[in-house]
Amino acid sequence: MALSQALRSTVMRSSLPLTCSPACRRVCASAAPRASMQSHGLRTSVFAPSLSGLRSKAQRSQRVASFATQALKKGDKVPTDIEVQTLAEDGNKTRLTFGELINGKKAVIVGVPGAYTPVCSSSHIPGFVEKIKDFEAKGVDYVGVLANNDIFVMREWGKTMGCDSAKIKMISDGNTELSKALGMTVDMTSRTMGTRTRRFAMYVDNGEVKAVSVEEDEVGGADSDEKTNASWILEHI
Repeated sequence: MALSQALRSTVMRSSLPLTCSPACRRVCASAAPRASMQSHGLRTSVFAPSLSGLRSKAQRSQRVASFATQALKKGDKVPTDIEVQTLAEDGNKTRLTFGELINGKKAVIVGVPGAYTPVCSSSHIPGFVEKIKDFEAKGVDYVGVLANNDIFVMREWGKTMGCDSAKIKMISDGNTELSKALGMTVDMTSRTMGTRTRRFAMYVDNGEVKAVSVEEDEVGGADSDEKTNASWILEHI
């Protein structure tokens, strides 16, 4: 306290003009309302969140999912140079480009918002496991499940779904780079799930999209597989 009083006395005695920087003026201006509140007996804190900060946080929590607007359509070529992780024949992870997975093949790619999630596990992926012989009969060489879970989660989930025995491949798109390039991402922050792969089904013949369908509910197909199930894609091969 004594030091503070001495400093004020020194400043007041000084004959040099005092100038205030822009930063200083901003601090003084922000402090003025607090001084006024304190003069009325109200307690304030410099660490109290601003109302604008609280409003923006509330707005973020209320956002609904926003879809990618450039989803690939029939006749488009898929991106082939983006790396993903999948499982080698020995069950260990391996990194390959999407082109290395599907070039020269008749491939079905199934996008899902997440491993172990309700619709994905109860109906969407089981439908492909059930109908794998039907896909083989139509000449499909490759069926892959794409999500942005890590490959270890995808591997264990695939086992519980019976994908191993059906020879359905699990594809990890951890950074959603492939999903973004396909135009198949969805903002699921409203469900605290961040950016996810949107639910879709796509039939690709040697890199060209021959049929594609996406779920269009407000969270990117998280709650439905009506337009992307195994029966739909089989009808379009």
